[in-house]
Amino acid sequence: SLLISKNEKIKTTDYTIVLVAKHKTPYSFLKYIFLNKEDYLNNGLEKEILKHEEAHVLQKHTFDILFLELLKIVFWFNPFLNVYKRAIQTNHEYLADESVIRNFNDIASYQQILFQKISINNVKLTSSFNYLSTKKRLIMMTKKTSKKLALCKQFAIIPLVALVVFLFSERTVAQTSPTKSTEKNAVVHTASMPQSTKEGITKEEMAKYRAIENKYKMLSKNGKDSVYNTSNVSAEEQVTLKKLFLSMSSSQQAQVNIAFIKRPKPMVASVPSSAQFKALKDKTEYGIWIDEKKVANTELDKYNATDFKHIFISKLHGKAKEGRIYKYQADLMTKKFYDNYYSEWKNNQDQHYMIVKMKMGKAQHAK
Repeated sequence: SLLISKNEKIKTTDYTIVLVAKHKTPYSFLKYIFLNKEDYLNNGLEKEILKHEEAHVLQKHTFDILFLELLKIVFWFNPFLNVYKRAIQTNHEYLADESVIRNFNDIASYQQILFQKISINNVKLTSSFNYLSTKKRLIMMTKKTSKKLALCKQFAIIPLVALVVFLFSERTVAQTSPTKSTEKNAVVHTASMPQSTKEGITKEEMAKYRAIENKYKMLSKNGKDSVYNTSNVSAEEQVTLKKLFLSMSSSQQAQVNIAFIKRPKPMVASVPSSAQFKALKDKTEYGIWIDEKKVANTELDKYNATDFKHIFISKLHGKAKEGRIYKYQADLMTKKFYDNYYSEWKNNQDQHYMIVKMKMGKAQHAK
C-alpha cells in the first residue's frame, strides 16, 4: 500500500516496522507494525507496546480477521459473524497482553501503561494496541475462563461459526487454561479502578488541581503536545492532588492529566495439587521458577506440593518458545516467600501510584 511504500521502514527478522507521521496509536497488519515516527526515533515508545504489536504479527492475527471478512462477504446475511469477529479480536488482545506479561514479568507496570493509553484510530483489519477499553483489558488480562464456558460461548452463535472455531481453536489459549488442574491457579493480581465519587469536587477545587498540574506542564519536542514532568512534584502537592483526585467524579477524573491508581491486589494463594506437582517435574512440559528464580525441574524433588503457597502457569507462544523444550512456565512461591510478599502488600495496600496520562491525538482521558 501507499502507507508502506511511502514511509521509512526498518526490517527485522520477523517483521517490518513502518514509521508514519500521522498515526499516534501503534497497530499491526500482516508482517508490518506501524509506529509513530517521532515517538520511535525519540525513544518515546514503551517497549511493552512494541512487544504487544509484535505478538499480533508473530501469531498471525491479521489472517484470522481477513478470514472473518471473507466469511462476511459469502454469508453477508448472517449478522452474528460481526459478533464472532469482535470475540476473535478480543481474544487477540488477551494473547498479545499475555505475551507482554510473559516477557517482562511486570504486570503492575504494564497495567499502568494501559491506564495511560486510549484508542483514537481503530482500523478494522488491523490489530490496534487499544482495541479494548482499558478497564476491560486490565480485568481480563489476568482472568482465566474455563474451557467449557469458553466453548459454550463460541458454539452458541450458529452452526456456521463451528468452522471458524475449529480453525482458530489453537489460538484461544487466552480464554482457556492449559489443563483442568491449573484453572483455579491461573489468577494473578489486577490493578484497582480509580476511586471516584458521585458528587465530585467543586469548581474551585478543580481549579486548584489544574493549577498544580500546570506548574509541571511543558511542551514536547514537537512544540505541539503538552507533557508533564512530575519528578519535581512536592510531597505536599502529591497529598493535595491525591485527595482531590479521589474525591472527583469519574467524568472529572477524565478531564485531568495527572491521575492516581491504587496498588494492584495481591496474587491469590493457591497450593498445587499432588497430581499437578508431579506433572511439573516433566522438563519437556514445564519450565520451573521458584521464588522468582529459574531452577531445574529436579529441584522439585526437594519439596512437597504443600511447601508452596502460590502457583501460576502460563503457556509459551511465538519467540518465547525458541530454544526451549518446555511448553509452559510455572512460577511457584514457597510459603515463606509468599507470606513475606503478602505482608509487604498488606502494609502498603492503600498506596497509590501517581501517573501521567498520555495524550493521544486530540483526546486525553482515562478509563
